[in-house]
Amino acid sequence: RIGVEGGYCCVYLPDGSASLAPTRKGQSIKDMLASLCEKRGFPLKDVIIYLQGMEKQPLSLDQDCSVLRD
Repeated sequence: RIGVEGGYCCVYLPDGSASLAPTRKGQSIKDMLASLCEKRGFPLKDVIIYLQGMEKQPLSLDQDCSVLRD
């Protein structure tokens, strides 16, 4: 998409569901997930996020969410 900043990532939740979340450059992973967690009833403080295939190293929720872009 020309001229569009950002993209999406697929977030797999503990209840087995999945959701697409927008990834905007400059936005933290924590900010990206806040409304999703609130809607689904998952406490954000309990979230641990990994890149697929890199399950041994959790990401910091303060990290820029653009690393999750597809």
